[in-house]
Amino acid sequence: MISDFIRKSSDFLSSPVPPECEGLPITECSTPYREVFFNIPEPFDLIFYLFALVASIIMLLGFLRLFRIWLVGKRKFTLKQFIGNLKYVIRDGLFNKRIFKNDRYAGIMHFFVMSGFIALFIATIILTIHERKIFTDNGFLYGDLYLLYSFLSDFFGVILLLGVLMAVYRRYVEKHARMKTGNSDGLILLFLFMIGLSGFIIEALRIVATGMVNSNSFEIFSFGGYFVALMLSLFNLSVETLEILHFMTWWAHAIAVEGILIYFPFSKMAHVGVAPFNMLFKEVKPFGKVTASMEPIHTIKDMSIGQLISLDSCMNCNRCTFVCPANASGSPLDPRMLIQNTKSIAHSNYPFFTKKGELTVIPGGDKVTDEILWDCTNCMACVEVCPVWIPHVDIITGMRGALIDEGKQVPPTVITFLESVLQNNNEWGEGKKTRMKWAEGLDIPEIKKNKAELLWYVGCTSCYDPRNQKVAQTFAKILKQAGIEYGTLGKNEKCTGDVVRRVGEEALFQDLAEKNIQAFDKSEAKRIVTTSPHSFNTIKNEYPEFGGNYEVVHHTQLIWELIQEGKIKLTKEINKTITFHDPCYLGRYNGIIDTPRDILKSIPGIKIVEMERIGQNSFCCGGGGGKMFMPSHTEIKPSEIRIKEAVETKASVMAVGCPWCMSMFEDASKTTGVDEMLSILEVCELVAESMGIA
Repeated sequence: MISDFIRKSSDFLSSPVPPECEGLPITECSTPYREVFFNIPEPFDLIFYLFALVASIIMLLGFLRLFRIWLVGKRKFTLKQFIGNLKYVIRDGLFNKRIFKNDRYAGIMHFFVMSGFIALFIATIILTIHERKIFTDNGFLYGDLYLLYSFLSDFFGVILLLGVLMAVYRRYVEKHARMKTGNSDGLILLFLFMIGLSGFIIEALRIVATGMVNSNSFEIFSFGGYFVALMLSLFNLSVETLEILHFMTWWAHAIAVEGILIYFPFSKMAHVGVAPFNMLFKEVKPFGKVTASMEPIHTIKDMSIGQLISLDSCMNCNRCTFVCPANASGSPLDPRMLIQNTKSIAHSNYPFFTKKGELTVIPGGDKVTDEILWDCTNCMACVEVCPVWIPHVDIITGMRGALIDEGKQVPPTVITFLESVLQNNNEWGEGKKTRMKWAEGLDIPEIKKNKAELLWYVGCTSCYDPRNQKVAQTFAKILKQAGIEYGTLGKNEKCTGDVVRRVGEEALFQDLAEKNIQAFDKSEAKRIVTTSPHSFNTIKNEYPEFGGNYEVVHHTQLIWELIQEGKIKLTKEINKTITFHDPCYLGRYNGIIDTPRDILKSIPGIKIVEMERIGQNSFCCGGGGGKMFMPSHTEIKPSEIRIKEAVETKASVMAVGCPWCMSMFEDASKTTGVDEMLSILEVCELVAESMGIA
């Protein structure tokens, strides 16, 4: 039996050779090929396969553990969702478009490391299939196919090394401000560098030891290893020395490869395998919409499968935290650590295929405190820059919902404005009857009387905040001057529920949505215009879930249409330098970036200068997600940071297109002492001035 086992093992481990080269030295064979286990005598080749088997099993178990945790989540996915999300897997998973968009250097670096690692992993599988004669009787990597294989393997080996060196430069030389470098980062880079470099050294030692360094050698197709072999041949080492070095380097390479396979599912490297699944399970919805029918997230069982996958797809790149306005202002909110800590809780609840007693309540605990959750402005900058589409804001909103549900650790001001919405249909604590007080003397029509095709949803802030009341009055004058027939809901207008949903009070939001949809339908209007991007986003992107499907435009879009149609004449020169602030809900949420600027460019005399962060990368004013109604506890506010950016442009006017931005920046300009050198004006106020009706 022992002799049979040895014989079968010997047959299993015998390397395939081209039939025409049986018994010939490789230097005398006319067909290009490679002896896979060159210089690795028995039983070391068998030991290698056993080592590789153990490493592969551990790696598989690691990923199965993650899969087990994912299945704890709620199943919210369809085949249509998978098909629709394939574009994200290809575009962002395979070609790293989201990384390239925000950081070209990082995009190239990541693509090199990822493609190099995956390509070499596939190359190893192909070589194993050839070596073990799977699907064939005597392998297949001979001749031209072998030359192509050798070239591509070396090409991606070079790509991997370049990517690793770029990563080392960014982390340890440049020390990029965004980077949070830990011991695991250095360990991963060291392993990858060892794998890439030792691969070329092994190749070079084999080429020199077999006498294949000559002008006619087909090994030149292994250009990386061949170049090292040329350098190595200058030392005139003996074959014995070369074989010893080859044996030692081969095992170092093997240990590094198997070591990284074992480490793979237990480190940040897991995102390479997990991220495509996260993109596949990504909820199909408008970017500006929170998770459909948001349910409170108390424990990981309340999260969807997609949300749980997203936790393990986090690569710890810190992009989310780097752009977070709350974190920039000194808040303990760190989107990266929020995801990492939630993942830590999930993994601790399910340690290796077992369940650890009662599931941990996540929100309000030591790792995800209530302060962290309430500091989020819902600006979505974190989601915008995340290379793998982690839904930070959906997760935060769900956890806020759990705090609301429990009635604990909720800021008193949140309770106050929720009660105001419930009783008065607005967040400002004002009575229903005073909703249209701002419109006195302006003859604002009600749509129930004139049955106009255009419904103007004014919004709570424009109705009750004194500064924004002036903006609403100005927009009303513009509509009248342009001869536009429109109507409002008057005193019957209710809060859209944007801030209500985003602090986690889903039931109240749905009640508001239902009542507003009934009012909109009853008005029979064909189009809705809003002065608030928050109202615009809610009606456009969130009401369809409840049957409210409308054509919705932001007031800047309507103004631009009227300018193009010649109904608005901009004749008066405004000789001012202006910088425009992109509201999160207008630019990042809905991609309306050029329209406000087109309006400003059409006003005679205006010079536009841009802040560094604009468009979808704009910096939040700090008022979203309910923060407008919560006291600040940081030394500096996001709005004050943004005001300083505006001042740096030397502009005399900061133009805005959002009532909340207006309020936040008006206050910030005073607290920073720049209110006399920088005016805060709404786009429509500048339009009205140029029309001569301000």
